[in-house]
Amino acid sequence: MRKMIYGGLFLALVGIGFGCKKEDSNILNRNQNNTVKFDSFEDLHEKLQEIEKMSEEERRAYEKQNNNKSLLTHVYEVYEEIDMSKLLDLEPLHKHVKRYHDILEIIENNQGEKEYRAIYSDNPYSALAGKNRMIIIDTMCLKVFDDGLVITNVKNFDALNSLEFKSVEKVQDKKTFHVLNRFSNEFQMKSGCGQYREQRATSGSNRTKITIECYAKGNSAFIFSGEVYGLIRPYNRTLGVWFYAQRTITGQFQFDFAYEENGTNIGGLVGSGNTIVKSRNHLVSPTLAYGVARTFPIGTNGFYPSNYRFSSISSWGTTPNTSNATITCN
Repeated sequence: MRKMIYGGLFLALVGIGFGCKKEDSNILNRNQNNTVKFDSFEDLHEKLQEIEKMSEEERRAYEKQNNNKSLLTHVYEVYEEIDMSKLLDLEPLHKHVKRYHDILEIIENNQGEKEYRAIYSDNPYSALAGKNRMIIIDTMCLKVFDDGLVITNVKNFDALNSLEFKSVEKVQDKKTFHVLNRFSNEFQMKSGCGQYREQRATSGSNRTKITIECYAKGNSAFIFSGEVYGLIRPYNRTLGVWFYAQRTITGQFQFDFAYEENGTNIGGLVGSGNTIVKSRNHLVSPTLAYGVARTFPIGTNGFYPSNYRFSSISSWGTTPNTSNATITCN
C-alpha cells in the first residue's frame, strides 16, 4: 500500500482555479459521454463513501443497473481471468500480465515477496472513475494514476485524457496539469504514529493486510482539509505468489488525526499553533470483497493541516483463516 502525501496543492489550484466560470460547462459535452460527472467535490466524496460500503457483488450490480463500469471493476475483472487456485505453473500468469501490462503487474512487496496486483486498485478514486480513468467535477477534471491524481481545468480534458502512462511522476506539463495527490512507498514519520501504517496477519497460504494513511487535500474553491484512508485486503498464495482473494472482511478503523491549528496559511509560521486532534471510530460489518476501503474526511476549518499525522491508532481487520491484523500506536 502507498502513503499519500501533500503535493503543492494550494499553488496548483490557484494556477488552475482562477478564471474558471460556469460558462465552461458547455465543454462537458465534447468527447466526454463516458466520463462520470459530479457537481462538486462534496458530491464526489459523498458518492465515494456510499460505494465504499458495498460488497464486490453489490458494487458490480449497482454499476450494471446504472449502465456503468468503474475502473476498479474493470481491473478486477481482467485480474480474475486467471484462476490462481488452479495454476500448475506460473507461465499462464506471466503471459496474462504481459498481455494486460497496462493494468496488471507482478511486484515485490516490502517483505521481498511476489504479489500479483491490479494497477489502480489501491487508489480509492478508481471506484468512481470509468475505464478512461477520468472524473469531471464542475469545471475541473481529474485523472486516476496508480500513484496519485492529476487535476486540470475541464477545457484540458482531451489533453489529460490522452496521457496513457500510469505514474504521476511522468507528468511533464506542470503548467497545465497539477498533481493533486501523490503516493509514496516511503514511510515519513513526523511525530506520534506518523502518516502511514500497515500490518499483516498470515496463516499458511492465507493473509489479511490492513493499511491506514493520512494526507492533506483541497478542492477548486481552495478549501483544505485532512483525510484518512484505510484498506483491509485478503490474500491467498499459490506457487510463491500472493494474490487478491475474495473473503468476508470485518474490522475497525479507530484513530486520532492531529495537526497544528495556526501556521496553516501563507503568512503563518508552520507548527506555531495549538495541536488539534480529531477522532474517528468506525466498525466494518462483514463484507465479501477483494478489499474493504474507508475514506474519512477530516475538517480543518478550510486551512491546510500543518504537520498532520496520527497521534494514535487502534485499528484491525480480519478474514476467515487468519487472526486479526492489528495496528496499535499511541
